[in-house]
Amino acid sequence: MEEICIIIPAHNEEASLAKVIDKVRDSKIKSHIIVVDNCSDDKTSEIAISKGVELIHCDTPGKGYAMEAGIKAAKADIILFVDGDLGIYTEDVVE
Repeated sequence: MEEICIIIPAHNEEASLAKVIDKVRDSKIKSHIIVVDNCSDDKTSEIAISKGVELIHCDTPGKGYAMEAGIKAAKADIILFVDGDLGIYTEDVVE
């Protein structure tokens, strides 16, 4: 089976990040999760750490830069992006 990496670019997403990570983890597909903290000044990084996902920092503001940093860190055949600020994902968001 091909390896999948799910990258979550996040800027000040403390209100929704835990829920998004949980939705991704609920998937039947095994994947590696990377949260890219993009210049947050809230508890985004702490939440990612508490959820046990890989955390990297992107010090250049902008979603595109965060996505690029995530791609550089990913070591997978397939990369999937999931926004860190959307709380209305369905149960099968990864599938």
